[in-house]
Amino acid sequence: MVGWASGHRGLAEWFVVDADQVIAVDADLSDVEATVIQPLATVLYALGRVGDVRDARVAVIGLGSIGLLFAHVLAARGAHVTGVDRVDRRDVADAFGVREVLWDDAVALPPDRFDLVVEAVGHQTRTLTAAVEAVAVEGTVLAFGVPDDAHYPFPFTRFFRKNATLIGGVAMERHPSLEAARTYLLGARALLPAYITDVVPVTRAQDAFEYAIAPTAHRRKIVLSVADVDP
Repeated sequence: MVGWASGHRGLAEWFVVDADQVIAVDADLSDVEATVIQPLATVLYALGRVGDVRDARVAVIGLGSIGLLFAHVLAARGAHVTGVDRVDRRDVADAFGVREVLWDDAVALPPDRFDLVVEAVGHQTRTLTAAVEAVAVEGTVLAFGVPDDAHYPFPFTRFFRKNATLIGGVAMERHPSLEAARTYLLGARALLPAYITDVVPVTRAQDAFEYAIAPTAHRRKIVLSVADVDP
């Protein structure tokens, strides 16, 4: 099974979940590969709210494990993707369809340039401001990154004058989104070797979290595995 663990219980030995939050996965994907389905499902659902992106100028802020999936799907749908991250991701740009890679702690994107800006970082407030600055007149900002703050400083005058659209990133309709992600992944398995870089036993979960909060150029998707753990 793959899907959502209610109440953030993903590391529990057992938990109960509604059937519409998960799908069954056949042996055509390994357990490690199948972990990509759930984050990909959130990406597909979010982009389903954006509409047609063919030939659109798109910026993805944050080329971590989520941002790279956004880039891949956007490129597959015909968008011209620019990615920005504090880590230099040029080595995997081609694998994920990123035409232009920028890396800067200041999130230095050209202003007023992009039809769509995906904020895929979250957990702080400044990248949403950067997204508003980068979006073009009548463009869309997809605020996908999970917020830690109840209230954000927001350049509302700039946003208002651009006549822009703001879309939140919570994934609904989870069962069909998971099925769509599984289908997409089966057709795009070539991305997996570049995407999954670390497989860590669940007994070393703390190490995996520490890896995740200190991103490096050679580390992208980190997977926790129970394969080598005694029952």
